[in-house]
Amino acid sequence: MRFLSFRVIYLCILLPPVLYVFSVQGLEILIQKRWSAELNRIIVADTEPLRKGQISFENQLHKNIQDFLSGRKLIRWGVKPEITVTTRTGRVLYPVMIFEPSHRETVGPLVLSPEAAADRNLKILSEGFLIKLGVEISHNTWLANSILLFYLFIVSALLARVYVARTREAERLSRLNAEALEKAGTELARSQEILGQLTTKEKSYRERVEFLHSELHKAKDRLESAELDAITEMEILEKSLRESTALREAMEQEVLGLREEVTRLTVSSQRFEKKGEKQVQGLIKRLGMLCKNVQFHEKAVQGFHELQDDMQLKAEETIHALNEDCGKVPVKCKVFLRKAAFSVLESEFAYRGRMYWRRGVNGKVEILVIGTKNTQGRDLAHLETLSP
Repeated sequence: MRFLSFRVIYLCILLPPVLYVFSVQGLEILIQKRWSAELNRIIVADTEPLRKGQISFENQLHKNIQDFLSGRKLIRWGVKPEITVTTRTGRVLYPVMIFEPSHRETVGPLVLSPEAAADRNLKILSEGFLIKLGVEISHNTWLANSILLFYLFIVSALLARVYVARTREAERLSRLNAEALEKAGTELARSQEILGQLTTKEKSYRERVEFLHSELHKAKDRLESAELDAITEMEILEKSLRESTALREAMEQEVLGLREEVTRLTVSSQRFEKKGEKQVQGLIKRLGMLCKNVQFHEKAVQGFHELQDDMQLKAEETIHALNEDCGKVPVKCKVFLRKAAFSVLESEFAYRGRMYWRRGVNGKVEILVIGTKNTQGRDLAHLETLSP
């Protein structure tokens, strides 16, 4: 359960009863509309027997309603209809109420003579009648329980899907975190090894300085001429000692930083995704479509891809300027390559950015490398490997 948020759990708990209530209400309204339309259509289909007094209006109404209800399968599933038929003056026609001599009120067919039935039927037909149908789906019935179980199944499936997705995501983050932790541990071990070597050298320098101090005091009276050489050597060794001490302190800071990085990677579950080759190919297509007069080398696209967002904007301005008119682009210097038989022009952007390009034989501008001041050494080494 630790992979599920409280919001998802609350939603899965509250959603089934809410949907159940609204679904039951909506189903009651739908059934009421459909049954009301069917009742209005079949309630008094043939009025000829009514006019002749062959059957009373109430008995015909009772028979049609009972036939209608007997064919409703939903009633066995828990739907309870309540039907009331009245004249427009408010007299109740259904259910038929009969008062027996025992003064008990019952529901059943009305017994009348043909003449009385005909007069009564004509009066009711002239008055008109109204049908009121109410539908109720009781709780804990087959239909209500089926609706609730359906929503419980849907919510359970959703909860299981969310749990599986969160579990896979957590496993992937854990794996990436373990890889980063292993890499940082390797860097820490290497730095500790270098620190150990520097500590050994520092100890050796200290012992040598102490030895020279001792020898200096012993030979001060006897070897005046050797004093200057010893002092000079001591200064050199002290300088080396200071440099070693400074280097050791720097390595200690690096080790401390690596330890903090290991600690951060241990408690962090975030991962940093690298931009893949697919994005680089998309970048090549985009720049190729925007700049028709510029040809990009793969190294240049990779360098542009590794720039920060603000430097990418500045680099795009320089690329568009080269596409329009390369003669208007400021050139910082002309780079002469030792191994290659051609020269390369260097232009700056965003102060620290470097772009190396040349004019191609087909009239297009070839952008060879895009980088920064920090990658300048590797970029120049790459240019040495290019063919004319």
